[in-house]
Amino acid sequence: MLQITKELINKINTSNDVTERTEFLKNAYKGETLYIVAAGPSLNNYSPNKLKSFLADKPVMCIKQSYHMLKDVADFLLLNFTNLSNYSWKQDVITAWEYWDPQQVNVVLNNKWKGDLFYPLYRNNNIPNKISQSITYIKDYENILFENGLPRPWGPGLMYELAIPLAIHMGVKEIITIGWDIGDLSVWKDINDPKERHEIEHFYSEETHRYDKFTLDALEIKLITESALEIYNFLKDRNIAFSIASDINPASKDVPRVDLNSLL
Repeated sequence: MLQITKELINKINTSNDVTERTEFLKNAYKGETLYIVAAGPSLNNYSPNKLKSFLADKPVMCIKQSYHMLKDVADFLLLNFTNLSNYSWKQDVITAWEYWDPQQVNVVLNNKWKGDLFYPLYRNNNIPNKISQSITYIKDYENILFENGLPRPWGPGLMYELAIPLAIHMGVKEIITIGWDIGDLSVWKDINDPKERHEIEHFYSEETHRYDKFTLDALEIKLITESALEIYNFLKDRNIAFSIASDINPASKDVPRVDLNSLL
C-alpha cells in the first residue's frame, strides 16, 4: 500500500461524482511500474509471503480473487458481478466496479460493500453475436482510454475494460501482469463450437466463495490470446512497457515474459 493511494482515497472521499473521482487518478502514479494481478492458476506459483514482501512498496492492482492473497499490499481492487466472491473490504484500497445493470450498483450499496468508482459496461448486452462488438474483435483499442469516455466497452475481461485503461490514465511507465493466464483451449472438444462452454481455471484461496460461476466459449480465449500482442504494441506506442509473469499464458512469445520467482 503506497502513501499516494491513501492520499487519493482522501481526495476521492471529497466528491460523489465518478468523473471527478476518476480525474483525481490522472497521472497519480506517473513513472511507476504497476503490477496488475489477475486470478489465474499461475498465481499459485508464488509464495504468498514472498510475493507480498516484493510488492509491498510497489503499486498493485488486484483483479477479483487475487485480492484474497494480496489485500495487505493492494492499492486497487477491480470487480464486476462475474465470479463474484466474498471480500474483506479495506478502507484504504481503491475499489472500482464495472456494471452492466444499474441494479448491480444498488446491490453494492445496499450490502455496504466498498465501492469508490462505478463504471457502466456497454457493447455486451442484447446484441446478436455480441463478441463481434468487443474490443478484441474490432481491435479499436483507442476506445478503452478514459479520455474517450467513462463507460467501458466490453473487452471481454477486466484487464482490457478497467485495468489497462486505468494504468494508462494514471501515467504508469510499465505494466507487469501476474496471474494473467487467459485460458487453456485444450479442454475444448471443438473450439469452433460456440455452444461448448467451460469454466476457466482460477486461483482460489480458502476465502473464496463464488456466487456466480461463469463459463465462456473458446472464441473469447482465442481473441484475448491474439490481442495480447496487439495491446503490447498499443502500449509500446504510448511509451508504456508491458510484460507477462506467467508460465502458461498462451499469448505470442513476442510479448515479453518476466520470471517473477527470480525476483522474489
